Amino acid sequence: KQKTAEAGGGADGLLVLAGSSSVHHTRWAAATLDAVGGVGVCFPLLAMNPVLHVAALRVVGGLLSRPENAAAFEDMRGWMILEHVLVQMRDMWTFRTFDALLDLAAAGEREHATGAVPLADMASARPVQKYRVLRRPGALVLIVDLLFAADAPGGAASRA
Repeated sequence: KQKTAEAGGGADGLLVLAGSSSVHHTRWAAATLDAVGGVGVCFPLLAMNPVLHVAALRVVGGLLSRPENAAAFEDMRGWMILEHVLVQMRDMWTFRTFDALLDLAAAGEREHATGAVPLADMASARPVQKYRVLRRPGALVLIVDLLFAADAPGGAASRA
């Protein structure tokens, strides 16, 4: 005999939840994007608007976490393509753009200065200071080139 319980177990130890459920299959985005063209699929998203281009940069970072995608990105000269696309839309750059680029350069990793979070910082309300270890030299070159492009004639800095 099976009983329905709203919270907790039923009298016989069985828990039956009212409502419905469904079965679904989740896929890793990188595997799906690989099937339709790889990292290059993200490049058109970079030119849409500031919110989408930051999201696209974060997706690129996630895709590059797979070694085979990182190698393919290097082979296709992905950093140069990324620079070309971003320079074309430099009017949309924000601090979040460069934060996402720094995450790309650091391979998404942030580390605490001591390697571990001190207990005092865990107990306090103030944020723990972290830094990025730059693991992708191509991204650092991209960031420096973009900073020069911002100061070039027609760049954001020349219009200020």
